[in-house]
This record gives sequence, C-alpha cells and structure tokens, in this order.
Amino acid sequence: MATNKKTPTLASDYVRVGFGYSCAFSIRGEAFNCYWLPDIPPPATLRKIIDSGKYHESRHFFLTSMAKQLGGTILCVEV
Repeated sequence: MATNKKTPTLASDYVRVGFGYSCAFSIRGEAFNCYWLPDIPPPATLRKIIDSGKYHESRHFFLTSMAKQLGGTILCVEV
C-alpha cells in the first residue's frame, strides 16, 4: 500500500559567518544544501570560515531544529 506522505522541506534564514559571507541551509527530500551569499567563498576564505566555527555552529543549529520538528535524529557526514 502506497502512502502520500510528503517529504518535508525546511530552510534556514541566512546567517553571517564572517569574512563578508552568509550561508543558509535547506533540506528537501534527501538533499541537504548550503547556499552562500554573495557567492561560494574561495578555498582560503572558506577554510577561515570553517576554522572560526561559525559555519559548523550555524549548521548544527539548523539540523538540531529540524530534528526536533521531525521528532527524530539527523546524522550529517562530511566528505
């Protein structure tokens, strides 16, 4: 028996992560996306943003909020 359960779509607001950049996260279906403003940072700047902890803090907040809404747990694996 098939169900008509819709896959949730959730998105965060843009969050300032430093060095003139902001990012937002979304989940649609099985896809987890990160959007950057004004554009994707160059590798050296991205490393600085990651090292500052602001990217991971923002991502963690989004995923924790989503897990609470879904009533379950979420695992994010970086590759």
